[in-house]
Amino acid sequence: MKLSPKKVDTSQLKTLQMKLSPKKVDTSQLKTLLNSFTEDISLNFLERRAKNSSHKPTILEELQDVVEELVDRERDLQSSVEIALSILETNDRLKLKLSITKDKLLHALDKIHHQSIDIQTLQESLLVAETRNEEVNKALIETEELMLLNSAELNRIVRERFHESRPVSNEEEIELIKKEFRLELESIQKRRWKLEKENRQLSEAGIQKDKELHQLKDAYTKLESRFLKTQENYKESEKKRNFLSEEIDRMTSQVNMLTSRCERLKALSDKLEEDLSMSKCMDSENSLKPGMTHHSSLHSELESIADEYDELACKSIMTQGEDSIEDALFMKPCHLHSYTPKTRTSSLFSFRSLSISSGLGVTVFQSAYRKKPPEEYFLLTVQAVKMNSPHIDSVCCVSAQELYDNAIRQGIPFHKWHVWIESQLNLAYVQSLYKKNRRNVWKRYGQKMCL
Repeated sequence: MKLSPKKVDTSQLKTLQMKLSPKKVDTSQLKTLLNSFTEDISLNFLERRAKNSSHKPTILEELQDVVEELVDRERDLQSSVEIALSILETNDRLKLKLSITKDKLLHALDKIHHQSIDIQTLQESLLVAETRNEEVNKALIETEELMLLNSAELNRIVRERFHESRPVSNEEEIELIKKEFRLELESIQKRRWKLEKENRQLSEAGIQKDKELHQLKDAYTKLESRFLKTQENYKESEKKRNFLSEEIDRMTSQVNMLTSRCERLKALSDKLEEDLSMSKCMDSENSLKPGMTHHSSLHSELESIADEYDELACKSIMTQGEDSIEDALFMKPCHLHSYTPKTRTSSLFSFRSLSISSGLGVTVFQSAYRKKPPEEYFLLTVQAVKMNSPHIDSVCCVSAQELYDNAIRQGIPFHKWHVWIESQLNLAYVQSLYKKNRRNVWKRYGQKMCL
């Protein structure tokens, strides 16, 4: 007998473990596997056996079935542990990758910060160079104007002095003026070339700065895009890590549940082994003793009760017609007592006897009422379960009235009385074997079998 009809194949576990090793985890198969484990451990051992009604005829076969189930549970537990370990390894790899990505991200952010500072400094230097170039151009223009004015003034003064010193012919004066103008023109052109050279150098430096600025802007955009991608990868890795941590917690809880269930099943198998050994000893001892008096007493009691009920049923059918015995057994109480076939006929007979005796002037005392029908049904069920029990010598002394009181107090429904009675008789048998106070443990198992 298996604890659940759904069993996990070992090849499926191996393929799932192989899929857990790469970077991408197949969560759908992992979820289905975990759901199958959850379904397997949702019911405990006794509830599942009571639900499937798969009790073995002998204790030895029952023990062998429990041992097989323990082996299967240990295999499932080992597979769960392997899956949990693989998930932990994947989580460690993701954590390492996440730390490396964080370091790269911090390095990229530092680099972006330094490059932004360089861009700002280059922009400031470019503005300073442009202002300086404008100032130089302005100074150049002012210098050219000043030089022209000075040269003109100087020529005028030279001419005046020259005319005052000696008379000069017009041709000599013209030649002299031409020479002066040539000299002034050459000096002006030299200064102009020098200023143009400086201007070209400044413009080339500005163009170079513009190129560097564009390169820095491109690098900044690339680093920003890489930063966004890194942030997205970081968020995805965080989601995967959270999912894997949740799966690890779930697997850990399931492993703990499987471990506790396995320990309980091992303890139950040990108890069953002890029961088997002690039952063999008791059977060997009872085979040497003629302990059959209890069988005869129970048989005689059941036969007397059966004869009485047969007689009363016949009288009830004759007096009431088509009323069934079952309706009479489970009729609601009226006037503080229930009616059975015997109580109905006895009430009719008592009514007739009272009418006759009143007419004759004779006082007749009514006979006491019987027990309630549910109580009689419970007592008959107890006797039947005792007769069918393999441990009749140990459970025949159990009080049926006490069992009825306990069942009414615990609210056990009547259609589950036979299962509850069987569990209580097994409890009495185990108590007689171990002579220990294990009543509460087995009572809980017996109540779970009834539910």
